[in-house]
Amino acid sequence: MAEEEGRFDGLLMSIAQQVAAQTQSSGGGDAIDALLDAYFGFLRRKTDFFSGDSVRAKKAVLSAFKRQQEVADQAKADEEAEEKEREARLQERRAEVAKKEAEKAAAAEAEEASRKARVKAAAEEAKKEKDAPVITKKGGVTIEEIDDDEMEAVAAGKQVEGETKEEEIPDEEEEEDTGKQKPNAGNGGEAEHYTWTQTLQECEVRVKVPAGTAARQLSVGMKKKHLSVGFKGQPPIFEGNLYAEIAVDDCFWTVEDKCWLVLTLTKSNDMEWWTYIIEGDPEIDTKKVEPENSKLSDLDGETRSTVEKMMYDQRQKAMGLPTSEEQNKQDMMKKFMEAHPEMDFSNAKFM
Repeated sequence: MAEEEGRFDGLLMSIAQQVAAQTQSSGGGDAIDALLDAYFGFLRRKTDFFSGDSVRAKKAVLSAFKRQQEVADQAKADEEAEEKEREARLQERRAEVAKKEAEKAAAAEAEEASRKARVKAAAEEAKKEKDAPVITKKGGVTIEEIDDDEMEAVAAGKQVEGETKEEEIPDEEEEEDTGKQKPNAGNGGEAEHYTWTQTLQECEVRVKVPAGTAARQLSVGMKKKHLSVGFKGQPPIFEGNLYAEIAVDDCFWTVEDKCWLVLTLTKSNDMEWWTYIIEGDPEIDTKKVEPENSKLSDLDGETRSTVEKMMYDQRQKAMGLPTSEEQNKQDMMKKFMEAHPEMDFSNAKFM
């Protein structure tokens, strides 16, 4: 129906442009009035529109006006309904994000309390062992005493005074990541025309648009592995191949506060972190991404164990504490010392 209705648009547009140009050159005036005069002048000169029944003619004009007004009103109502639906989806997304942030904060607080409890328990256990007299069988010399501060540092996996630590050498993976962005608070990054965040399931892309922009002015193309964003009738603001495939039917976009275009891209593979959105744009270092605690329950046993270990090691490194692997080494050293009381460990270094 829309194609049938618009089949004369090219011809009528040409006429409208000529009338508007003529109106402007003749000193101005209302272009719409001039266009209507041109149409009705044609009917007067070339048809019997005005020579027949004038009542019928007026009725025909009003009937055509009413039909087009109803179409225009319906189009406006549909657009407002669509805008309300987008806003509802956006509010729902905001609520989900707020819930995730609250759960993440609660989990982080619980983990911090647990860490402090483990450090305290380890320090107390180490102090008890220090207070017990330990004698070597070689020469009967006692193991060098360590004060309380040093013992707590040892229990936390730190160096004690007088120890030397080997110079840390960045591994090949860290060198390869040189030049990549550190992920933002939403595990995403910054590009020339947009900012983005992500979870394992989806990416959110935010594009700044001029204030007052309406959804009908925008052109957004989402394909399985391609994205295009711009204004109708203009070249795209940006476009290109995506990092990975998306589930197009589950993706949507909306205009927020009439100044932000917000796109939600649902990942086809919900078990990987994206390095970028559009191929060729700046990349982020995915090894520094912080997984969401609230989503761990959705993972299978093996994957969940791996993600939890990664999260724990990241927190330990950030606080200058030993990782799970380093703690295992310390535990092994402790068991070895207990199994060999005849050996002198006074010069042992805790790495």
